[in-house]
Amino acid sequence: MSNAQLQAISFQSHIIYFLYWHVAIQYFNALNIIFNFHYEKDGIIDRRQENFEKQPNKNIDVPPTNPNEKPIIQYPRYPANARYPSDIQDIQNPTKFQRSSKPLVFQIYANNKLPKKKVIKNTEKYPHDGVNGTLDFYKSPIKKLLAFFKKSRDQWKSKCLIAKKELKLANKNVKNLRESKKKLQYEIKDLKLKLSKSNIENEILSKEIEDLKEKTQVLMRLEETAAAFDVIPARQQYPVGISYLYISLVLSAASSFRGAGKSLEIFMSTLNPLCSTPSWTCGRLWLLRLGYYKLTRLKDISDDWIWIIDHVVQLGQQKCLAIYGIRKSHLSTIDRSLTFEDLEPLAIIPVAKSNGDIVLQQLKDTIETTSVPREIIGDHGSDIKKGIDQFCLEYPETSYVHDIKHKIALIAKKEFEGNDIWEEFIKLCSQTKKNIQQTPLGFLIPKNQRTKARYMNIDATIVWGVDVLEFIDEQHKNPSGRLDPKIINDKIGWVKKYSQQIKEWSEMLRAISLSEQFIREKGICENNYSLLKKILSQIQDISPQIKRFKNKILDFVKLESLKAGIGEKLLGSSEIIESAFGKLKEVEKSQSKSGFTGLILMLSAMVSKTDMDTVSRALESVPVQKVFDWCEKYIGKSEQSNRKTFLKGGERGKFPEGYKKREQKRRKPFLLT
Repeated sequence: MSNAQLQAISFQSHIIYFLYWHVAIQYFNALNIIFNFHYEKDGIIDRRQENFEKQPNKNIDVPPTNPNEKPIIQYPRYPANARYPSDIQDIQNPTKFQRSSKPLVFQIYANNKLPKKKVIKNTEKYPHDGVNGTLDFYKSPIKKLLAFFKKSRDQWKSKCLIAKKELKLANKNVKNLRESKKKLQYEIKDLKLKLSKSNIENEILSKEIEDLKEKTQVLMRLEETAAAFDVIPARQQYPVGISYLYISLVLSAASSFRGAGKSLEIFMSTLNPLCSTPSWTCGRLWLLRLGYYKLTRLKDISDDWIWIIDHVVQLGQQKCLAIYGIRKSHLSTIDRSLTFEDLEPLAIIPVAKSNGDIVLQQLKDTIETTSVPREIIGDHGSDIKKGIDQFCLEYPETSYVHDIKHKIALIAKKEFEGNDIWEEFIKLCSQTKKNIQQTPLGFLIPKNQRTKARYMNIDATIVWGVDVLEFIDEQHKNPSGRLDPKIINDKIGWVKKYSQQIKEWSEMLRAISLSEQFIREKGICENNYSLLKKILSQIQDISPQIKRFKNKILDFVKLESLKAGIGEKLLGSSEIIESAFGKLKEVEKSQSKSGFTGLILMLSAMVSKTDMDTVSRALESVPVQKVFDWCEKYIGKSEQSNRKTFLKGGERGKFPEGYKKREQKRRKPFLLT
């Protein structure tokens, strides 16, 4: 049964109770009219009116002393000019019964709340019309009236009995509904339990399905990998699988060229002893061909490219301008820091001389590759800044964004450079390194201070100060016994004098870290200022220097955010290109100190996606001669080549006679005995 039916039954029961009391009120009013009079000599006088006239100034209605008593209803005296049955209905609604000017007594106490007392004063005598106090206003005799009232009462009584039966039946139905409701509730609980169990089972099954999918993908990759060792690209000697393994060892595992070649030889000798492996020089050429292929392949022509630009410098007079690109449409889909796979190499241009005009011409040449970019991001090096500013004047749709890390380094330089306390702290750090490197405290030596980009790496010095303070406090509370407290105090006890400054510097370092991480992940957007301000509010302004430092960062972010359109996300950090330069130096090892070589193409090989298909296409489409021609055009003779040419010691660098034959004989495949 629905809620609407239950409400209908409840309403019906209320109506029945109302009718029942309606009949009772009519019956007792009739008895009042007939029997509540006494006779005297001059006629019939209302006893209640007589009592009222004796006490004219007192309140007739006395409220109950106990507020929990049932409501007391006193109906007014039936007026002499009333007629049945309309006036009887008025009695049922006594608040509207004001037709007589005679004293009216009425009081209802409902909801256990006592109303204010109503004092009714007897201001005039009760007028008598005709035969006072008689039933002359009824035309029928009393006997007929009694019979009529009795019949009426019996009719209403029978209706009340019928209503009671219906109410009883309704109550029974309600009871049954409640019982069925309880049963349904129990069933719902059981169903919920079953549903939760099924959900858990579904989760377990879904995990198993995902595991099976992963295993299937692994098996498919293994099959593809196994097939790759059988596929040899056109004009190649080795399968593409071996080439891919060598390239992955260098790019992903940070192996050296010789180390990758030896690792591949050990691996293939275990997997397939009959399979020959390449020399490290062959693997080096694979990487250069892959870099040349990625650099020269066609790029998408679009107006939403973002260029990341910077110079890399090594020994000699040459500078190399590297330009990486990422589509703005791709940048808006990621909410993290950039990786090498997100980038595409656009230009790698070594030059002997670089200035603003040369950089401008290099940028214009790159337009042919991608079209005019939406953004160029880089540091504010003199030649790069001048060239980009001129480029933006000619192409106003391009915005020049200053890299957040370089900008914060400039802000930090203004705060720390010339600070006597900081300079003294740095000087003591250098002295402490010399004093403790041959002592039991050698593990506490501070890191070297960089002469270049020092303020981009001040975190190492500040973190060292924080660690030393924590170490001193820990040794003071819980001495280890292995270290002499006197040596600790003599060698590094001076750090405690700078505890307050180190605390302030660490807060500034925290502001740097939060700001760089935010811009690195969220980029440059129109609402960056308010979001970064909320993040930096976590840092307490324990000194005016911290507050000033935070405000400078926020002012810079606010200015750069104006360059982004509504709903647009621009790149705010060029750290990814700095990481590429660091990885190039790691691959080159000591060669990075000998000037640029053909390995500069590694800057192109290490970015974008590298899979077997890419490696196969690169080896098929790029012959070795193209790489040599490119190196001859942009690099020329390297510093190492000049050293061999002009120095006598270069003769000692030649291989001895018969070395190549012995090397080839050593690398022949061998059979298991």
